[in-house]
Amino acid sequence: MDKKRMIGNLEYHEARSMLQRIVLYELYKSGGRNFCNKCGKEIRCWQQLSLDHVIPWRNKGKEEGLRLLKDIENIKPAHKQCNINEKVGVSGYRGVGLNGKKWQARLGHDNEKHYLGNWDTKDQAAMKRDLYAYKTYDGDVILNFKHLDSFYRKEINNNWEFLNDSEKVKELVCNQV
Repeated sequence: MDKKRMIGNLEYHEARSMLQRIVLYELYKSGGRNFCNKCGKEIRCWQQLSLDHVIPWRNKGKEEGLRLLKDIENIKPAHKQCNINEKVGVSGYRGVGLNGKKWQARLGHDNEKHYLGNWDTKDQAAMKRDLYAYKTYDGDVILNFKHLDSFYRKEINNNWEFLNDSEKVKELVCNQV
């Protein structure tokens, strides 16, 4: 039987990655360098942080690729969403896509697609998808915001009115750990 190493409710590699991003975010923030290398806007919380390699390290040969991968001067902070995909319409969240000028939440269940509504921000749509998926699959689901698991458990039977307030959603995404 393959036993996974767990820290709390996270697998070891997830916990390690989360801790690394928290530490890097705090270092960038304390040095006043918490601005996205791609869009120039402030990175406001560790959940938004991703690392951008200025000179791509893949397909450079083994030695050159490793040098570029580890070169601290080649690594710049970026928003997670800016780094995932720069193609229009890609949200970077599971079950969220662009529908005109709004973000649409959807979930596949019982061989059917369930459309859950359109939202002003992709965070709102991702949270709606998470809540619906959490309720549909009794908590046994991959979430966009893993750190909100206990929040979802409390909110599961409420009316989810907070989703209509984009500032409240932004606060939840950035402050709940």
